[in-house]
Amino acid sequence: MKYVEKINPYNLKTKGFKVYVNCIIRDIYSSLEDYFRQLLTRQDRIDLNLYDKRIMHNSVFPFALEELRANFDQEESFTIKSMRRKGFTNFFGRMDRQFKITEFFQFLMKGFKKMDIRKFIDYIDGGYGIKYDKKKLTYLIS
Repeated sequence: MKYVEKINPYNLKTKGFKVYVNCIIRDIYSSLEDYFRQLLTRQDRIDLNLYDKRIMHNSVFPFALEELRANFDQEESFTIKSMRRKGFTNFFGRMDRQFKITEFFQFLMKGFKKMDIRKFIDYIDGGYGIKYDKKKLTYLIS
């Protein structure tokens, strides 16, 4: 431990790191936001419970997460087989067809006689993890 006092921002930078107020990352990342973006997209699914809690308390983390959510392609096609793997058991009666998210929403709406748009937004978020704002959802289903 006698060399700990020699660890400083300058020495870390010369060794290939970027130094921020509350963290240090490799200089292969263009920014802390870039680091978080790559961390969040490295795998199809991520369990943030496996990471140090300080990551989520960094002020840049929520911005990177929200940017990814905002840029998520909501028009992505889902396969019926993938929906069945998630527990969805009855959809259009065909197993080989792909469909758009708008078709999925229309199918879900058939099960309701009447529903407030905000309740439907909560329903698709809670039941399927699909996030839409009121304006975009209204545009898609009209």
